[in-house]
Amino acid sequence: MIAAFLLASALDRGAAAYKAGDFEAAQAAYAQAVTDDPKSAAARLGLGRLELYRNDFDAAERDLDVAAIDPATAADARRYLDQVKMRRAAFAPGPYDAAIGTRTLRIPFAQRDPLPVIAVAVNGKPAHFVIDTGAPDLIVDPAFAKAVGATLVADGVGTFAGGRQAAVSRTTLATFAIGGVDFPDVPAAALPTGRLQFGGTTRIDGIVGTGFLLHFLATLDYADSQLILAPRGSAPDLGGTTAVPMWFVGDHFLFARGALNDVPMLFLVDTGLAGGGLNATSETLKSAGIVPDTAHASQGVGGGGPVTAIPFVAARVALGDAVRTDVRGIYTPEGSPLAMFPFAVGGAVSHGFFSPGKLTFDFRGMRLIVTP
Repeated sequence: MIAAFLLASALDRGAAAYKAGDFEAAQAAYAQAVTDDPKSAAARLGLGRLELYRNDFDAAERDLDVAAIDPATAADARRYLDQVKMRRAAFAPGPYDAAIGTRTLRIPFAQRDPLPVIAVAVNGKPAHFVIDTGAPDLIVDPAFAKAVGATLVADGVGTFAGGRQAAVSRTTLATFAIGGVDFPDVPAAALPTGRLQFGGTTRIDGIVGTGFLLHFLATLDYADSQLILAPRGSAPDLGGTTAVPMWFVGDHFLFARGALNDVPMLFLVDTGLAGGGLNATSETLKSAGIVPDTAHASQGVGGGGPVTAIPFVAARVALGDAVRTDVRGIYTPEGSPLAMFPFAVGGAVSHGFFSPGKLTFDFRGMRLIVTP
């Protein structure tokens, strides 16, 4: 009786922490539940899911295999096991590693604000891409893709800023050249980017997203206006920085725990918010005591089309020991793509938060390295 009570208590704590976006607490609770009952499919499922988020593939497979035996958890367990296989393939040594070798690439920003833009080449044609970790893989403008001979294939619907949706196509780029290195057969999505105003008079032909950056130790060096791509196994520079645990959900969503006005919450790390350092939900603004400035609302453009942007200012935003004050933010009243997640996300921390320093994505150590 006592053992059953302890197990149920640990499972309840794990479920509540997961729903609240406190992954560390959820992982600890599910691990305790597995200790209480190694055969508990619910405990194994909860723990395996979080191990997947941390790229701990062996542990995730071990726990999800147990959960896959029980009919009550089998469907979810198999779905996560499929993600483990895809994630293993994405992080396995491959053509990206062979192309870069032991070199470290330093690609200067053609501009830093409102978002970093870099010069690249697609199938031999010069182009300008914006860097945005809110995007999967690479994204190319459909008209540009056709101009360089890339074939587009329909690939469903994506969810973007303001909760808006738009049809997405996919393609494979024969070559994607960046920093003097040609990367072959690079997968990409296709969405209209030529209309984006991130580059002023510079036409934006595409976006560099998380699915490409994960193949490297990637640093957005805002201070020196450059993107640094080092071999993924390289040791990051930790001098004068703060390291924050990073959680990888789905195909490209990166999360980290932080605080807004001293209210702890989970943030999506999406560097593509032009002109702002934070995007927050209405619930988040209320909990942090922030009133958006509706008198200065404007219209912006996201991946799904026009979006109303209402500005606000956050007195204090923190990721670990990295703290910024008076951070400009944007609230989108039409809705938020963050609502699609099964856990609470306070908002997306973005360009204006990171741009005073550097941001490194260490997928080997599963951490963000931020210059405070």
